[in-house]
Amino acid sequence: MRFLRFDLNLLVALDALLTERNVTRAAERLNIGQSAASSALARLRDYFNDELLVPSGRDLRLSALAQTLVEPVRATLRQAQATLQLQPGFDPATTERRFTIASSDYVIQVLLVEVVRRLAELAPGLSVSLMRRPPDALEQLDRGRIDLLVVPDFYLASAHPSELLFEDCYVCLVWDGHRSVGETLDAATYLAQSHVASRQRETRPYAFEDAHWPAEWPERRVEVFVDDFVSVPELVVGTQRIATVQGRVAEQALRRGLPLRVLPVPFSIPPLRQAMRWHATASADPALAWLREQMGLCAQSTAGSS
Repeated sequence: MRFLRFDLNLLVALDALLTERNVTRAAERLNIGQSAASSALARLRDYFNDELLVPSGRDLRLSALAQTLVEPVRATLRQAQATLQLQPGFDPATTERRFTIASSDYVIQVLLVEVVRRLAELAPGLSVSLMRRPPDALEQLDRGRIDLLVVPDFYLASAHPSELLFEDCYVCLVWDGHRSVGETLDAATYLAQSHVASRQRETRPYAFEDAHWPAEWPERRVEVFVDDFVSVPELVVGTQRIATVQGRVAEQALRRGLPLRVLPVPFSIPPLRQAMRWHATASADPALAWLREQMGLCAQSTAGSS
């Protein structure tokens, strides 16, 4: 099909070539042969009367025109995807939609597990892919590979719509048999302990509590780093270590029967506010709106004492 003499079938190929800047990788993304991708590039060069991908040593770089095409092409495809997914009447009981939600393992554990259970009852034909938030999550949201992104609200500096999902506090966890910590926890005792901390190197090269560390305090001694949140309580059990975790993580650990005590954090950490973000072109999608509503209801029902 042609529009303004342009073969619309080439639009997806153009997006892949502009993204990958490599014919072989673009072919893999499109699931076509390299010769077909090369042919598509030749036709695109002919239409735009521009090289688009310019040899630079062993690599290819985008021409000046190609650089101006990246965002408009991406936005056009995203709008087309959103339009094609619209349904005249959305019925959760009969829908066969699939959504991809990206978040931290913490959000998966304390919320999305329950969301999936809820969806199985209310929308048995709806499929959900849960994934750990990748470093390029915003780009994947722009490209329609992620439908919902759940992140702390301080990551929401974007034009995309967002909505607060839930708040959480921070607490400290110690093993029941910890010899140096009683029923309260002051700064001196906190600093005297060794620590377990979560540090996700791809998205955050430091533990979250370090961002709020009092400037006058000395550096603490972290003996165990882990790249997720939900395994932290297990790493405290049977040790003389201490961990600072989200309140919902602590609640779940206690419900699992782990021999732990929960104590207040002896310095100020603002509440953690998790928010949903979606692409602006999907705002009119009733299926996505319904999914966001169900996530909000689950967030309320799992709030506990946090």
